[in-house]
Amino acid sequence: MENVFLSLFLLFVLFDNAIFNILSINGSGWTVIFTISLLMIFVIFMLFLPDRLKVTKLDLKVMILTTIIIIVGLLGNYFFNYTNSIQFIITDVIDFIKFPFCFIAIRSLNIDRSLAKSFINFGQYLVKIMIVIVFICGIISQFKDIGMTPNTRVWFGIHAYSFLFPHPTYFVLSCIFMLSLITSVNVKHLNIYVFILLISTLLGLRTKGAVIVVVFIVLKYCKNFFRQHRFFSWLGVFFATLIVGWSKLHEYLSYTGSAREAAYVNAWDILKKHFPIGSGFSTYASFLSGKAHSALYIDYPIPEGFDMYGLPTALLGDTGYPYYIAQFGIIGFLLFIVLLIDIYRILTQKKFALSSLVIFFYVVFALGSESSLLNFGVETAVILATVNYIENNYLVDDGVDKDE
Repeated sequence: MENVFLSLFLLFVLFDNAIFNILSINGSGWTVIFTISLLMIFVIFMLFLPDRLKVTKLDLKVMILTTIIIIVGLLGNYFFNYTNSIQFIITDVIDFIKFPFCFIAIRSLNIDRSLAKSFINFGQYLVKIMIVIVFICGIISQFKDIGMTPNTRVWFGIHAYSFLFPHPTYFVLSCIFMLSLITSVNVKHLNIYVFILLISTLLGLRTKGAVIVVVFIVLKYCKNFFRQHRFFSWLGVFFATLIVGWSKLHEYLSYTGSAREAAYVNAWDILKKHFPIGSGFSTYASFLSGKAHSALYIDYPIPEGFDMYGLPTALLGDTGYPYYIAQFGIIGFLLFIVLLIDIYRILTQKKFALSSLVIFFYVVFALGSESSLLNFGVETAVILATVNYIENNYLVDDGVDKDE
């Protein structure tokens, strides 16, 4: 029964945005409840059952870095007071910790082991069924409008496919999660599920998706070299990203006065003028900061960030890195980079974890154009922790836990 329940939970994590889109409700609240609940459980274990926690030095370092960044952000709120609402500040703190804290907590509480076991024993079959359904619908949608290509983007006659998700970006992320899950249990060869997932990802017509497909293929077939030369794995991924994303980069550079350009330019200016701690939580480059009516937008407006009624639009959170640069300053942003490096070290401390790195590289690349860790922090933490446990602890292709 546990395998079924946890497998259904993983399926929910993969398709939560599609489910809420069908129901026409805002379902983001579940990630806040999940994060707070996990925080309470972790604190209880830390105080009363410390021996039951599995915390490595790198896990502890990520926790400390996360805490320091929170302190830096709160200092920005204290000294500059751009946002008066404690509620919005606390909400932004929770949004910020969704990924780093949940990832470490899931590992430390051994939840990753339970999720991995359930996926191996039952969940992978549910995911494979969904992979086939998604692919079939994607092919049909290219020839007949079945309501799964709402985005107007068309490349070479191919319509941007989003399945039941509200936007292709959500769909592509789900495909990447499924790709990592499937390859974590079967890495010896490219099976049919991996192949059709790569096709489905490309049907989303997102540059991020195309980059990850290239990164996956490069890492897959050059993993022995990259395993021995970790620096070149980063260099190879960088050049693969540059080649695939060059047209998109050129497009961004041509958008003079766009919301995304303004966010980056303003973020660096905010960093310099609020040296060294930044402007604080819920003050810039997020939808939440717009709801909080951050006074920082008076001096650093984002084009079309607010509609004609003064309500925030999604363009306020259309980038990831400016959020960290502006709100946490030079200290917080550098600590955030160190935090990402340490999570990379966690993922690869036992082996060259291909499936885990696919998700990690997506996150790093996607932060350039979306608030991926704010919007999908819990989902990323759950899937990444599960995938990494499978890669590091299971005898892949056999489904045997080496710890048992």
